[in-house]
Amino acid sequence: MAALRRWAIASALAGSVAAQDFSIDSRSDTIQTADTLASDLMALYQPGGRGRIPGLLPGDDYYWWQAAGFMASFIEYWRSTGDDSHNDIIRQGMLWQTGQNDDFMPANQTATMANDDQCHWALAAMMAAEYDFPAGSGDAPQWLDLARNVFEEQSERFDAEEECGGGLRWTIFPTTNGFNYKSVSSNACFFDLSARLARYTGNSTYAEAADDVWEWMTENGFVDTRSWRVYEGAMISQDCELQDINRIETSSNSALVAHGAAVLYNHTNGDNEWRQRLTPLVERTMTTFFPDGIAVERSCETLNTCTLDQFMFKGLTHRLLAGVTQLAPSLAADIAPSLRSSAQAAIDQCTGGDSGRQCGFFWANGTFVEPESSGIVEQMDVLAAVSGLLATAPQRAGEGGEQGGNEEGSSTDGDDEPSNRDTSDDAAETPSAAERTVMSLSISPPPTMYECQWCDDTFWSLSKYEDHMDYENHWPECETCTKDFGTYKACIQHMDATNHWAPRFPCETCNKDFGSLHAAEQHMDATSHWAPRFPCETCTKDFSSSHAAEQHMTATGHWRPKVPCETCTKNFGSLQAAQQHMTATGHWKPRVPCETCTAKFHTQSAANQHMQAKGHFASYCKRCDQQVQNANKPRMVRDKHLNSETHQGASIACPFCGAYHTTVRGVVHHVETGSCPKAPNLNHATILRLIREMLTASSPTYWECYICHEEFDYISGLNNHLNSPVQAAKDRAECAKEFQTLASLFNHLESESCQLMRFDRVQQQMGNVFSGRKFITFS
Repeated sequence: MAALRRWAIASALAGSVAAQDFSIDSRSDTIQTADTLASDLMALYQPGGRGRIPGLLPGDDYYWWQAAGFMASFIEYWRSTGDDSHNDIIRQGMLWQTGQNDDFMPANQTATMANDDQCHWALAAMMAAEYDFPAGSGDAPQWLDLARNVFEEQSERFDAEEECGGGLRWTIFPTTNGFNYKSVSSNACFFDLSARLARYTGNSTYAEAADDVWEWMTENGFVDTRSWRVYEGAMISQDCELQDINRIETSSNSALVAHGAAVLYNHTNGDNEWRQRLTPLVERTMTTFFPDGIAVERSCETLNTCTLDQFMFKGLTHRLLAGVTQLAPSLAADIAPSLRSSAQAAIDQCTGGDSGRQCGFFWANGTFVEPESSGIVEQMDVLAAVSGLLATAPQRAGEGGEQGGNEEGSSTDGDDEPSNRDTSDDAAETPSAAERTVMSLSISPPPTMYECQWCDDTFWSLSKYEDHMDYENHWPECETCTKDFGTYKACIQHMDATNHWAPRFPCETCNKDFGSLHAAEQHMDATSHWAPRFPCETCTKDFSSSHAAEQHMTATGHWRPKVPCETCTKNFGSLQAAQQHMTATGHWKPRVPCETCTAKFHTQSAANQHMQAKGHFASYCKRCDQQVQNANKPRMVRDKHLNSETHQGASIACPFCGAYHTTVRGVVHHVETGSCPKAPNLNHATILRLIREMLTASSPTYWECYICHEEFDYISGLNNHLNSPVQAAKDRAECAKEFQTLASLFNHLESESCQLMRFDRVQQQMGNVFSGRKFITFS
């Protein structure tokens, strides 16, 4: 079935385009590239067309939450390009997975349901509401209601949780693996969902919930406010102690937290507290996961240990960071260049498959690496990276998006409604969200837009921009002295030159703060003050560097078993240990093949027994029920045996006495030795003389080339053919051996040792000589 699925996928992707020609050089090029990527991705989603459950990715390999990412990818694609050709399929898939309570808990998924699984579906619904994605008809639930329902359930779980001071568990039910683990992915997703609901509805309840999640993550050290690293989680059995936190960092967790902070920064009209949280979060995310301007999943990609979950993170991270540029445009300059260079690297490696444009996961390598599964997740990542270059700002309720029913406690006071937009008299001149996105991502930026980088208000008039900056006192100010500057660039240059940056990046061990992340990292390098973050694969120890962790695991034998047995499910820490196990238990995979069929055996003896019983030796004669021994050329020896008198019936008659012989060699030997009673005067010399006389005196009907067997009407045509450059270049099979008798010559030819012709060809040619239909020589 897996092979059939791969064939169907390859067939779906094989189109008229021989190789990809992707480009993001202009907006139109980017839209065209996104269109092709989306079409190929949809072909992977529907490899067979019918018989599948809507909303689930094909095959058994993928997780349910990844299907939510698939839906979100196409919602973003539709919003960015206006192409609605896939909308019906996406809407059907979304609504099919809502469950009977419209809370994204369908009965066939609850056995392994995790909080982050459910939450990612809620984020897809939230995006549909923010982008005004067409909802279902009739009694179909509204997108906002679906997101609210998930929030209500997860909020109850969050509030009821006592272990580790609160926080969501990874999974929902006690019978599932992960129930005793406090997962940052679940809490970061709930944080982002709460923040987006707060911004979209204006309801303070959601904002308070987001604050609670932020407080829990930072107080428990899952979001380290000194280094701004976002960690993985902790076991409840260890009471989530700081030293027991799983310090693996993933791009998706960092991006979810950064996006939630950007939403709240925007929702609070640029609140300074959220700005101070958002800025270092973004800087840490870009430094860690875009080290050379290309997305890299640092926790696994360099070691080639990424799981199917982690293959999804690049696309999710691109989508969330593109959203940050819309919610906090002042950070676009720090994010957009890397998103663009990463998207370029992503499309550059899309050169695989029959279509020549299938995408892989390893973007930084610059070459396509074939995915282990169908490739749908890898294709999704690249579509998200390209669509993100066209991203638009999310709407609020009343800005064109759906209302989603009545919300108790919703803010209806227009003055309290946060806004991205200039509400002054020149509001008619305010650029559209699409125009602002184009500006943020450096695709044909409008030359006359002025933006306050303190509150994100934008103006299309320099005088109104200056009036705003004067009235609000939003002119850039040095963080140490009292100087004001006309632009943020001038302010930054001043603080660089005078070292007036306010310290904000702490050492992970001592109490020192530094004005830049680079300075803090230099200090920690020099003083070995990095917090331990490289765990042993077996015990609970953490180390400050991967080298130290590797030394420890080598010294203590704590490497996680990685070498599998070829038969059972056991893994071993070394190849030698695995080989010892397989030798002791007989678990080696069969390696000795049968010479005829596809069977394989553990030993040569077992293979010989099989071939003896089945007659499968390559040199085995079934008619004689014996093996014709020859170690070097068993098939040639067998064929010679089969062509011997033992197996060839007497079917060639002497042209004089009519006696039958097995081979031409036998007839020639019979005649040239004077053994024929009807031709007692014939011998070797007489036969040669007669052949020469026949060749010179007779008029043959045609002449045949002994190399390629092409026929000619005249001897001159044959000679011209043999002397042509084409024939001269051919490797003519001849050995130039001399023989005393014709029988010896024919015996040599029948053996096929000089490879001039096959045994049956010798019989045919010499039969023609005896029948008088053809004349041939072999000199």
